[in-house]
Amino acid sequence: MKVYLILVNYNGAKLTEECIDSIHKSKYDSQYEVHTVVVDNGSKVDEAEILKQKYEDVIFLRSEENLGFAGGNNLGIKQALSEGADYVLLINNDTILDTSMLEELMKNAKPDIVLTSKILYYSKPDMIWCEGGTIDWKKGNSYNGKMGDKDVHNTEKYYCEFASGCCMMIPREIINKIGMLQDDYFMYCEDTEYCLRLKQAGYQIMVVPKAVLYHKVSASSGGEDSPFSTYYITRNRLRLVKEHNELFDFSALMFSLISRYIRMFQFAFYSSKNSKAIYYAIRDFKVGKNGKVSYPKLGI
Repeated sequence: MKVYLILVNYNGAKLTEECIDSIHKSKYDSQYEVHTVVVDNGSKVDEAEILKQKYEDVIFLRSEENLGFAGGNNLGIKQALSEGADYVLLINNDTILDTSMLEELMKNAKPDIVLTSKILYYSKPDMIWCEGGTIDWKKGNSYNGKMGDKDVHNTEKYYCEFASGCCMMIPREIINKIGMLQDDYFMYCEDTEYCLRLKQAGYQIMVVPKAVLYHKVSASSGGEDSPFSTYYITRNRLRLVKEHNELFDFSALMFSLISRYIRMFQFAFYSSKNSKAIYYAIRDFKVGKNGKVSYPKLGI
């Protein structure tokens, strides 16, 4: 069985190094063939070339422009499939793998099921950041499962509705049938959108709690309250609810819009950039503007 790990690097060579080192320390049965693909996603300097000097066994790809989380991962997925991958494992570059994580995922792998792990806070390893997740069909939100929970010792496998793109193991067969991530989401909600397509195609997502990953939360994106994150989360959440309206309750799109307008007014009192980011996100959603945008005054 050939498994390809995909890491997307954007001005984060140090984080990527630490992640690769943890992959190299992983212990798994020799029947598994494991490869690592690092996509340097338009970093200011060619960090792929720098990292290549240290890791001869890693496949490095370079995009001259930032393709976003979705586009960067898709570049790596295409490379993995061209080399005969049976499974691709999307892993955030700001994570550290437990030594047994790969073994636990691989021994539970099946060609018709997507797998995800238990993800703990790197700085608080006694607390869960995400273990599976749910989708609120009335409000249009997806939620990390057990976030903040300190019950980190559960080892029972179970099915869930949502798997974070931070750790998602996808069989080749599923990619062949439903495709890759949607490039023009650029950042955020692309993992939720993929989970919706999985559901529509009749596939399931399984959580393997014995597989443990440690996440340096938002270390690579600058935090989830930045105008950058606020813009893409807002626009893409509205888009996915509209595109998959047959799955959501009729109230989901209206709730999403109203709650974003309320948030926009709240931000106006203490963060004008975030308030404007929501305004632009709603405006762009309404006119169908997707992909990467540029609003320099907002830092986007």
